Amino acid sequence: MVLFLASCSENPEPISSITDIPGVSDTTPEISTGEQTSAPVLTDRTFLAKDRYCIAGKGEENATIRVDGGTKPAYAKVIDGQFIVEVFLENQNAQDVYLYLYAKSENKDESEALTVTVRKSEKRESRPVYIGKENHLHYNETIKDFLGNSVFNDNDLNDIKTRAENLQQRLIDEGLTTKVIIFVSPSHNTIYPETMPDFLAEQKTGDNSRLKQLTEIFKDSTVKFINPYERLMKEKENYLIYNRTDTHWNELGAYFGYCELYDYIGETFPSAKPRPLSDFNVYNAIVRGGDLIPMLDFDQSEYIENAMVVRIKNPSVLELHRGDTDEISYQETVYHTFHEYNEDNTDNSKPSIIMYRDSFSISMMSPMAETSGRIIFNYMWNYDININYVKEINPDFLIIQRVERSLDDLYDTFLKFK
Repeated sequence: MVLFLASCSENPEPISSITDIPGVSDTTPEISTGEQTSAPVLTDRTFLAKDRYCIAGKGEENATIRVDGGTKPAYAKVIDGQFIVEVFLENQNAQDVYLYLYAKSENKDESEALTVTVRKSEKRESRPVYIGKENHLHYNETIKDFLGNSVFNDNDLNDIKTRAENLQQRLIDEGLTTKVIIFVSPSHNTIYPETMPDFLAEQKTGDNSRLKQLTEIFKDSTVKFINPYERLMKEKENYLIYNRTDTHWNELGAYFGYCELYDYIGETFPSAKPRPLSDFNVYNAIVRGGDLIPMLDFDQSEYIENAMVVRIKNPSVLELHRGDTDEISYQETVYHTFHEYNEDNTDNSKPSIIMYRDSFSISMMSPMAETSGRIIFNYMWNYDININYVKEINPDFLIIQRVERSLDDLYDTFLKFK
């Protein structure tokens, strides 16, 4: 890697000015204080694809970063002291490419340039990450859903519904009153579509999705389908509810998902209505970067998340009460295993639950355990539903939780219940 700093006078004239950013007006000239914005500092860089290059670095908080030297200027914002920007390059280059990064803070002059050299010999690898706006990163497995070109055909859609209902009927035939719930955690870009890069937004073919299809078809079903999309869209107006550098919702997003789930459970068990947010300590904590950072082959410890922490006051299930942390909850593998609480519960006013789950469940576990009677969290990603085991537990609810990008796997979950 070749990196050198150069003064503005040693570089070509900027291709564009900072006021070319959409939404920024240049009608009123800014009065300079004579103070110069600090130049951005390089942390990492890599190819995302043959024509897309990623640069990550640090800079003055809230400064706008502009990158010249690609096929068009690219922009990013410094949030929590860091930025990640995606630059378009020609597919093939017969010579080195020089990228010039400038920082501009409000009421300050533009910084000197940070110059990054992309060598013609540099390997053009593909990474499973797209760099969005406001430093939001997006996983490539969620892109088809965002674009609207990944939907179920009618046969598969009806098969999923029928087989889910067959599981519900099987439980009834076994003499159980267990109610089956399918709970889907929306993908990051479903809740924050405005943070997707423009070149992907321009490819969007429609608003239909597998999640919308399933939400509609299960409206008339013996199986309850819960999609917390509407609640999350409402709550994001006031809170950041997904991690920027991660595929998962943060603990506050998980709390609102828990509320949607227990609003329904509370219809049968009024004492299991979701606990109000006032029952929790809610604060920010600086933790290391999310799961999309290592997918870029970057050092996770060099990045941070300004994460929302949600901790119930006076917890009764101490095993799930996390103290101060420097990690996002999914990173702690203790939560990936089998957990059972209140096995000898005799309080019939609270529900008994078995939950089959993925990593989106982890930040829901503590409030769920605090609100339920007996609760069993199966091994993460294990959706093998054993009817004899369910009969032994005889739960009030059997919850199947999936992240949106894994909805194809619902078919396999219900395959044996024909």
